[in-house]
Amino acid sequence: MASLSTTGAAISRPAYFEFLLKPSMLEEHLSQADPDPSAIDLMTQMVCNSLKRTASEQCIGNHGDVMLMQRKGHMLVVLPLRILTHLNYDVQLLLDKLPLEMCDPLLNYLLLECLGPLAAELTPASFSLDLATLLPHQVHAASVYFRYVLAAVVASRVPRPPQHRNTPLNLPGMSGEGTSEYREEREVLLAELSSKGDFAARILDSLVVGATQVMAPVSTSFSLSVPNLGAAKGSTHNFNNCIEIPLQQFKCQVHYDLGLFYFVTERYSDANHHFTQAKELFAGLPEKTDHCSVCPSKLRAYNNSCSAICGRSTPLLQRTLLDRFTHATTAVNYQGLLDVLSQDDLTHELPLYLRQKLQVDLMAAPPHTTTQGLFFQVCCHNVMRCVLEEKVWDPRFPGHLVTAGKQGALFLLQLLSSKVGQLSSKQRPLVHQFLMCINVQEGVSAVLVPSLMATAPLANLFSHLEMLDMWQGVEEENQAKLMRQAMDVNYGVELLDDANLIWELIHSHEPVALRRAVTRYVASKQQQQHGQSGNNHKDILDLHDKWEIPSPIRLTLTRIPSTLHRYLVSIFVAKAQLLLQSKSWVESCDLLDAALKACGEVADGERGEGGRLYKMLTFLKLSHNIHKWIHSLPHTDDGNSLASEAKLCLMTLNGREDVVPWISIMNWCVMCLVNARDWGSLVTILSGLQMPSSSVPLMSFLRPLLETAHILDSSPSPSTHPHLDDESFPRFWKTMVKIMDTASQHRKGQNSKPIERYSETMGMTEFLELVYILKEPTCLTLLTSCLGALYNKLLGEPSAEVHILYPHLWSSMTPSKESDIATVREALSAVVQHAIKYFPGADHVSESVATSWHMTAADLSYTSEDHHSAVCHYLTAVFVATNYLRSDPAEDSTAHLVGDYAIRKMVRCCMNIGCYTQAGLLCQFLEPLDYSTALRCLQDRSGVDGMDAYYHCLWDVTLIEFILNTHHKRGEIQRRDAVLKVMGQLEINSNNNEEIQREAAKVRKHRLLRALAKQYLS
Repeated sequence: MASLSTTGAAISRPAYFEFLLKPSMLEEHLSQADPDPSAIDLMTQMVCNSLKRTASEQCIGNHGDVMLMQRKGHMLVVLPLRILTHLNYDVQLLLDKLPLEMCDPLLNYLLLECLGPLAAELTPASFSLDLATLLPHQVHAASVYFRYVLAAVVASRVPRPPQHRNTPLNLPGMSGEGTSEYREEREVLLAELSSKGDFAARILDSLVVGATQVMAPVSTSFSLSVPNLGAAKGSTHNFNNCIEIPLQQFKCQVHYDLGLFYFVTERYSDANHHFTQAKELFAGLPEKTDHCSVCPSKLRAYNNSCSAICGRSTPLLQRTLLDRFTHATTAVNYQGLLDVLSQDDLTHELPLYLRQKLQVDLMAAPPHTTTQGLFFQVCCHNVMRCVLEEKVWDPRFPGHLVTAGKQGALFLLQLLSSKVGQLSSKQRPLVHQFLMCINVQEGVSAVLVPSLMATAPLANLFSHLEMLDMWQGVEEENQAKLMRQAMDVNYGVELLDDANLIWELIHSHEPVALRRAVTRYVASKQQQQHGQSGNNHKDILDLHDKWEIPSPIRLTLTRIPSTLHRYLVSIFVAKAQLLLQSKSWVESCDLLDAALKACGEVADGERGEGGRLYKMLTFLKLSHNIHKWIHSLPHTDDGNSLASEAKLCLMTLNGREDVVPWISIMNWCVMCLVNARDWGSLVTILSGLQMPSSSVPLMSFLRPLLETAHILDSSPSPSTHPHLDDESFPRFWKTMVKIMDTASQHRKGQNSKPIERYSETMGMTEFLELVYILKEPTCLTLLTSCLGALYNKLLGEPSAEVHILYPHLWSSMTPSKESDIATVREALSAVVQHAIKYFPGADHVSESVATSWHMTAADLSYTSEDHHSAVCHYLTAVFVATNYLRSDPAEDSTAHLVGDYAIRKMVRCCMNIGCYTQAGLLCQFLEPLDYSTALRCLQDRSGVDGMDAYYHCLWDVTLIEFILNTHHKRGEIQRRDAVLKVMGQLEINSNNNEEIQREAAKVRKHRLLRALAKQYLS
């Protein structure tokens, strides 16, 4: 049991009143490495209890009780000041760890105890004190208090992350409903301190100029003896027992605090003066200081900012390397850059990623923007920095060195030799190892070793045997070069080695260069097979695994005996196909023109295959042009000529032509006519032709689609069209249901029967590929409407239905039992997103159609609980319907789309996101206004959006009064005053006529919508 009690005593946490009973414990407690409670906790509890003492506790009772209470009150003041001495009067630490309501009385105690009656004269209203008469310890106390005033003003104007305080505080005046940071007293205190800011700055200006000696009271300076009745404050203290603060530390800290105050109050000239003074003083301070807590990086940043604003920039050579590097990278021709890099090679101050990014930028920079050789010089500096830091250097550097030649090698060696004398014994072997490493790379020895042998500082790093080995590599490279020159045979073209030639064939896309390379390739292969029988070398398309050409063209090419022309056409077509995939239309057409030219050279003779090939290449070029035109939709109108060519191409399927388009060409021609809205010609052509079996799924889908699109497009009011009872719409519905059923069976794995190669029903993959090529608004609207109706019918939940246009077209249709709702949703989402991507506004479609697409996308996001995306689409729908708030919605189906339907959904989305203020303000749009939801949102305190930013969007007087009352109850005086200003605006007075109120509401609606658009759509 004894051991238990000993353990309990060892871990017991002394209460603050124990220090009042035995003050000598305080010094011993604070001298511990990690005291518990900490100095801040003790100070907080003592100051808090000092504030709680009422007049009755000090005055009521007999003489003994009065003396006891006076002693307790005196100790609750003096002991926190003793703790403050242990913290070296660190003002910033107090503001970080203590609430403002604690800091203010504590530092007022310091001022009163040190200055006594003179403290009353240090106020803006009654300032009459000659600061030159202050004693050294009074100068210190006054400076600490007024530095606190400035620091509090700065903290109130500069956003900072909240400080987490573990000490539970129960401050006087705090109620259960409010918290300390929202109390009215706190705002009053901040306002009072703000009004003292300029006065505090004047006092500190005078102190920092006139101070000759500054003394800081120590713990024993503050006496625990209670002053006699009528004696002045601080009369019992021993201020002869103080420590002197180095004047340089004192002035540096005060100048820094003054600079911060002037900076946040936008008096940059004064701030620049004080920051400059602080910077000069800080340079002479030791590394560790007790009475100066200036952060050098912040001081430098503030000083540079003020200098830039005031036009008093620091001389370039006196700036940091990072500043000089930034200046050099923006200067003309990168002036001064190499000097900065050269200095940083040894100091390693610049982040390495900045130097590497510079190298990449220079590599991509146009030649006229940089000086000659700058890229290689930067590469040398970066490699040297990596070598000296023992980091991986750029493996492409040997190639850059070979390209730069002897001049490049000379620059590298001069750079290394200039640094050798400054390298440590550990870094010299690194340079030796680097030079040995790059010397073994192909082609480097010939340019590096001769210059290396002539550079004495670097040559001394190598032994005689190493130099002989390196020179042997030079001789071997020279001998190999002579052998290659001697073995070259001139066959009318310049021959290259196979590796370089293949590299040029793969990477070149310029027709002339490609033709030259193919000619060399054919001559090279003929030379290799000279004297051998047969033609057994590989086809040129085998050089790259992504080179593919259409099968009909490849089959025709095999019948052309000319190897050169066969290879030319093959590589031109293969590269054109690759460029088509990357949407490089101009280069693709240039290559096809070159292929047609090469084909024309073999058109005569050779069994007529040249003519067949020419027609096929013409079909291929037509498909490329159609591909380019469809990709540029809807921002182009030059589709008539392509539509005529597409019709002529399709007409070749009549069975009387010897060359017919293959299936992919035919599909592109069909989609060209669909997007060109030439539906009548397309239906006529397809009806009179014998289509291949592989195109049956496409045609079985397009026929009902085009029929319904024609009916829908020919009438401005589909609901009253006389032909709506015809079979077109049910046929299209059945087609879409079959596609969805097939896709659903594949998804569920229920299709046990083998699938025919060419089924009459299109699969989901083919359907989506067709959708992504389709850019005709009427067809897209029909697909969206049909899929949306099918989705709603499968859903069976009216409250979760998505919006669609023309729902009456499908009211009598029934879905299939095999359709999967997830498959239908995927298809609907793909169609809607495709439509929105190419028709985001009402530039190429009607406002109602564009708005409808956005509403459908918003409803899909809403039902999938992607509330942020839903708000984006609802907002976009509103802006499209109102022509970006320039007009009211059109008097058609658009008007009701952006009414209560969209607003109520937006309110729910904002609430789910946590933006309750936005949700409450959006309730103002509803008619009648939903006060229940609005008030519930506005009084919620867990939202992530600030109410202050939306006061100018209020127009309903009832909501304004509610917000005003809420702020008043919480003690939020500044917010309450801001709402009062809003309420005082004449245009939102409820006594105004309806027209004025309507106009005022409209202006504020637009403000709110623009604010939401800036957040969600930017």
